[in-house]
Amino acid sequence: MLTASFMDYAVLRSDVIPMIGFIYGPASATANPMGLHRCGEAGTVGAMAVTANAVADAHMERGVRDADMPFTP
Repeated sequence: MLTASFMDYAVLRSDVIPMIGFIYGPASATANPMGLHRCGEAGTVGAMAVTANAVADAHMERGVRDADMPFTP
């Protein structure tokens, strides 16, 4: 669907989004003495893998199969 302007753009509203349920359960981490988990980095987990694949793909013509980090010029 093409829209001519933002006036024609269908924006989702809270009354049309289904209810999402969350389940909480105990899960302590064993990597630190306080048993805490990290949060806030979940959106960046795949970013470095995608970047490494892009660098390796860009250098494939030169015979580079693996791009090791940290990347250097």
